Amino acid sequence: MWGLLRNFSRDSNLSWRVIGDMNNIISQEEKRGGAAYPQRLIDGFNKALEDAELKDLDLYGHPFKWERGRDTEVWIEIRLDRALSPILLDPKTGRLQRSNRRFRFENAWLLEPLCSQIVKDNWEVDITLNIMQKIALCGESLEVWGKEITGCFNRRIRDCKERLQQLRSARDAQSSRMYKEAKQKLFLILNQRKIFWKQRSKQLWLQSGDKNTKYFHASCNVRRRTNHIQKLKDTDGSWVDWQTNLQQLITRYYQDLFTATKSSEVIDCVTESVS
Repeated sequence: MWGLLRNFSRDSNLSWRVIGDMNNIISQEEKRGGAAYPQRLIDGFNKALEDAELKDLDLYGHPFKWERGRDTEVWIEIRLDRALSPILLDPKTGRLQRSNRRFRFENAWLLEPLCSQIVKDNWEVDITLNIMQKIALCGESLEVWGKEITGCFNRRIRDCKERLQQLRSARDAQSSRMYKEAKQKLFLILNQRKIFWKQRSKQLWLQSGDKNTKYFHASCNVRRRTNHIQKLKDTDGSWVDWQTNLQQLITRYYQDLFTATKSSEVIDCVTESVS
């Protein structure tokens, strides 16, 4: 791999980066527990980075991304994942406008035990309500409660990771138990997020066990971009977007399309015949 980094840096004129498991460390401080890491490998990796003119980007959070033997006397932690770049990254993102939508039941809610309880409580709250009123009441309660489940994935994942980071270095029994509980909660949230994006992507032919959340997310974004109208041309050939009354243009088009006229152009084109 060291030679590949050198060759790519020498032969490529493109802006490039390396992100992932390097299977090497740059100092002894990046390994905790066990025997010392071979110094010749550390020196060789640093020399390869220097030759390729790659910089190790700053890491935030717990530095050790690989471990073995947790809660034992041979517990080892090593930092193997890193991001290398000759330039600074400057990511930019854009968002499509979102329109109001009706209530939608989220399949991700089914992983929460409280979901069935909310439905049960609202269904039995008033025996005088008919079935449609009960469904509407359940929908209102689920929508308010569900925002905390499906509306805050990033915050919930971040909170779990911060909790794991706080407990990761502790080695007492209670901290180890709390670490496992936080890890299980993180897996639950990640699974909910996968189901959330799968439901929106409408790629239901994939099995629920598939973990390709990135694919579901991409499919959803492609479908959303395809279904999203950004601008249209009016009768004068000018572009009209949502900031310049695109909604009125669409409404006026269909009003004109379905308005009856007294024109006889079609009748005039029909040949008279007797059979």
